[in-house]
Amino acid sequence: MLLRHGRLDLGELSPYSVWLVEEVRGGADDPGFSETLALMAHELRTPLTSIKGFTELLLRAGDRLDEAKCQHYLHLIRQNADILVEQVEKMLYLHRLQAGWGVADREFCRLTEVIAEVLPVMDARAQLKGVRLGVRLGEDVPAVWADPDGPRQVVTNLLSNAIKFTPPGGDVWLDVEAAPESVVIRVRDTGIGIPEPERNRVFEKFYRSDRPTGDCMFPGGFGLGLYLVKSIVDRHRGRIVLESQVGRGTTFTVIFPREGDDECAATKGAGD
Repeated sequence: MLLRHGRLDLGELSPYSVWLVEEVRGGADDPGFSETLALMAHELRTPLTSIKGFTELLLRAGDRLDEAKCQHYLHLIRQNADILVEQVEKMLYLHRLQAGWGVADREFCRLTEVIAEVLPVMDARAQLKGVRLGVRLGEDVPAVWADPDGPRQVVTNLLSNAIKFTPPGGDVWLDVEAAPESVVIRVRDTGIGIPEPERNRVFEKFYRSDRPTGDCMFPGGFGLGLYLVKSIVDRHRGRIVLESQVGRGTTFTVIFPREGDDECAATKGAGD
């Protein structure tokens, strides 16, 4: 029972739920927080509504639909479920960052394995939108000393963002290569580009551009993706570079140190 004498009993909530309740309490006096909370609710409701609608359609009329339409609706259900999971994972990872998790949990992560995990979901999303997704992995890409979820969040959010802002018929490329003391992840697209005044703001928490994405299937978002990317890269003492031309496309380049900073090395030594 979460309510006792009209008050929330936080002892029966998960750590993430406690954090979310405290965020709501802490933002109660912030004029912009209610708008952010409404946005979060809306962005979770959108994929849920799609899942519910397509499921009901298949249940009611599935026997009258041809195989191609059934498969199309099933793909849409899966993609919306993936988006829902992605949005929740962003909030969970934000909680982890704010709680200071991740430093002691670092290990050697192979980006080839991260990409193998992320790519099927992103490729299906790109195909559904009519965007071509290309991947190039350099030879002998080394592992990086990182929070295991960090590189996955970086690759997922950069690809998701690129697909969202690239119109049908466009291209998105993911390149990963080794450098002398680092690993370089580069995501390029032929999308709508980012105007110069927005380039310093895209990494802000909850920042959302009001430019149309042309993505009617997977619109919106919390405005957390690039904020998380920048936060993860900063915590690993890496660098992120943004290059963009309006109407031509955008390139994000992330540079991960192979070993990390002295704090990472100390953490690794303590675990040996």
